Amino acid sequence: MRRFIYGSQRGEGSVGPESGSEKHIEKRKYRAKIEVVGESDIVKIIYEALAPEIETPPNLKRVSVSAHRDRERYTIEIYSRDIPSLRAAINSYIYLIYTAIKTLETARETTR
Repeated sequence: MRRFIYGSQRGEGSVGPESGSEKHIEKRKYRAKIEVVGESDIVKIIYEALAPEIETPPNLKRVSVSAHRDRERYTIEIYSRDIPSLRAAINSYIYLIYTAIKTLETARETTR
């Protein structure tokens, strides 16, 4: 399993929070989970495509993000102090996932 939580590297095969960040996540009042389930190679590509966005979310003061992948499942957890920030982050990550999937579909169609 590979796991991302915004911040610096910690341990083999994972990116973890810098010291004190775990408390930062725990203070968040709202949480959402997005799961992508599919073929392991597709899930891996989506995971790698979104990694930069997971590692450095746009607004660390309002939103914290963690993600992990098991072969055929990619899970993104979003933590937020308020609902508008949570909604904005959900929309952003869903759009990024959608874009990655559409790009993969287009690539497959053109290689046929």
